[in-house]
Amino acid sequence: MNYDGTKESYFVFSFANESASFFGDDTPLSERYEMQLHFFSPKSFNHLSLKQSVKSILFQNGWSYPRTYTMYEEDTKKNHVVFTTSKEIKIDG
Repeated sequence: MNYDGTKESYFVFSFANESASFFGDDTPLSERYEMQLHFFSPKSFNHLSLKQSVKSILFQNGWSYPRTYTMYEEDTKKNHVVFTTSKEIKIDG
């Protein structure tokens, strides 16, 4: 979740939750990963088309279609778009 670079616009991500999701004989068969992708940009940046592109890219790569919300952070003077998505992955073994 940390960005130490100098770019005006940037992404960071975090895994909000990782848990077993399907069981067989009391053994987990898959895991569910919930991820949040955060995009920060200057107030003047028009993020609408980028938002649609990110949703599409995540969905095309096996993540659920993201829920999003946008806020403006007064302290940093940046727009903050949050994409929340999840993915089920089969456990090998």
